[in-house]
Amino acid sequence: MGYYPVGYGFEQLLIEALYFFGMFVIVASIVSVIYGFIYSFLYGVDV
Repeated sequence: MGYYPVGYGFEQLLIEALYFFGMFVIVASIVSVIYGFIYSFLYGVDV
């Protein structure tokens, strides 16, 4: 197990980064949809 410490660490970091990016994309899309509804409700824009 101690033969590829750098590769294993980089792989774990890449997996965590991809997971974090995926969660960020999901949260950002949900927030943008919510803001779209609020904006259309406040300003009466027909979607």
